[in-house]
Amino acid sequence: MRRFGTALAGALLVGALFAAPAGAQGPTTSVALTANETFGANLQYTDVWYHKGLAYIGGLTTPGRVFIADAATGELVGSFATSNGSWVKDLQVQGNTLYVALDVAGLDIVDVSNPTQPAFITRFNTSSFGVHDLFIHGNILYYVDDISGSELHIADVSNRTAPVFRRTFNVTGGCHDMTVVGNRAYLANLGGGFQILDVTDPINPVSLAVKSYSGAFTHNIWPNGDGRYVCTTDETCGTGHLRVWDVSNLANIVQVSEYAVPVQGDTCVHNAMWIDDYIYMSYYLHGLRIVDASNPAQLVEVGTYDTHGQHRRGAVLAHDEVGGCFDGAWGIFAERSGPNTVDVYLSDIGSGLWSFSFTGAPNKGLDGAGVYDSSIGTFFLRDTLSSGAADRTVQYGAPGGALVGLTGDWDGNGTKTIGVYDPASGTFFLKNSNTPGVADLSYQFGVGGTNRVPIVGDWDGNDTDTVGLYDRTDGTFFLKNSHAPGTADIAFQYGVGGALVGLVGDWDGDGVATVGVYDPATATFFLKNTNAAGPADLSIIFGPVGTFVPLAGDWDGVGADTIGLYDPATATFFARNTNTPGVADVTFIYGAPMLTPLVGDWRGPGL
Repeated sequence: MRRFGTALAGALLVGALFAAPAGAQGPTTSVALTANETFGANLQYTDVWYHKGLAYIGGLTTPGRVFIADAATGELVGSFATSNGSWVKDLQVQGNTLYVALDVAGLDIVDVSNPTQPAFITRFNTSSFGVHDLFIHGNILYYVDDISGSELHIADVSNRTAPVFRRTFNVTGGCHDMTVVGNRAYLANLGGGFQILDVTDPINPVSLAVKSYSGAFTHNIWPNGDGRYVCTTDETCGTGHLRVWDVSNLANIVQVSEYAVPVQGDTCVHNAMWIDDYIYMSYYLHGLRIVDASNPAQLVEVGTYDTHGQHRRGAVLAHDEVGGCFDGAWGIFAERSGPNTVDVYLSDIGSGLWSFSFTGAPNKGLDGAGVYDSSIGTFFLRDTLSSGAADRTVQYGAPGGALVGLTGDWDGNGTKTIGVYDPASGTFFLKNSNTPGVADLSYQFGVGGTNRVPIVGDWDGNDTDTVGLYDRTDGTFFLKNSHAPGTADIAFQYGVGGALVGLVGDWDGDGVATVGVYDPATATFFLKNTNAAGPADLSIIFGPVGTFVPLAGDWDGVGADTIGLYDPATATFFARNTNTPGVADVTFIYGAPMLTPLVGDWRGPGL
């Protein structure tokens, strides 16, 4: 058996023996305030979005602005003034692009690659109306107008400098908000209740179900991780609260539970976001509310924080609301920040940005392990980084050893699914589910050959994985930004090829996968934070020299990939939680020797 040296092997064993069991949690949950900040006198605020360490919060006063802050401290990093001075009704960030819903005439598209100096790209002008809400998914922008009887509009933002309007989809009751996960769009249609669309073809959505209910004024909607349930909020003063629906049978959608604060008064819930087993709410006058939805039929309140009270910065009164039912907490964003912690960001109309740490929420977004046995064409996927039986066994691809197994989030729904690459023809065969059957996507890319190794990553930060090739003869990477045949969108040489092994990961947590190489002769990783030639941004020695396979994964659920190794002779995985030298944080044996190792979140935790 190969070993990492006596001292290292001992450290690995001790770590394995004394690590907490996967999924272990304490008996209580808690909400701890980490920051609260306003960004000027007499300002009011709208929605909040979190992206890679930064919180983006919109302004509800003229002239309109987006404030960009360090999410942990609240310290202002930069700001953007809207192109036409109008208020900010909604905002989202994808990769290095900020999309801003304007109260008057359209959307601003902004480059935030340098968040201290946001750069205006273009205004996508909707001419006759403002935009109340938006959602960006892949290269498709969904948005709704800020008028009565609003519809769902769809645009292609593949070229963010020149968005292209594609179509308007007529809804029942007036669409107000939406969430898009994988190939489904969930619409909150105010008086029309809610609607679920199939957006496999995003330009031609197909309605799957419409659910109306008594007293509906459905303001927002969010699905749970596996899509069996959705939560909705009704924005009706005095009565609007959270509801949970079973949507597993679209022909018979049933409400299974509901939640309202104990003494609601003249206010209501505004927005809700469902992450893993918890629903996080901005509840206007009642601030932050969190419920445990591990049993969706029995919601349990587990965390609260009043953000609506009078809050001061020395002698400066930071509470600038005008009073009424719809003051207080407006926007909510929850982000996994570790195995048992979620960071929560909330916008309050009068008191600005609030940052919280919520502990006791087990993270379901950690990567698990897998192996592919090409001799029998079978994937063995395990949900956790541990020894044991496969949680999913999927036969896919012809047996015989010629095909290469791989996995990726091909449709952007947060779930890694299977695929195979045929080096003889240079063809990829990809599945959008971890099930047997025919390929959902198949196309040829490159010239094939055994010297070109398939790689997978989100090269453009649009939340969807696409393929690439690494030519080990000369160290050239060929990356493709779409699931289609054709030439590479990005091609560059990094490393010298030969004995070096190519790998991919999001090393800096910016949402973009970038390349690296591993030198087995020196046990050194050379990692790049950009997909371009040049010197390594990180050089890390990890493990001994030998015939190990380099790995990358989000082992601890913090949103960035770190290094690992797989020993094919012993079927042993070694994972490290930081991109630094040292001992493995997790080690375990999984599968039989000499198989292809895989890493990914096979469960599908949703956003």
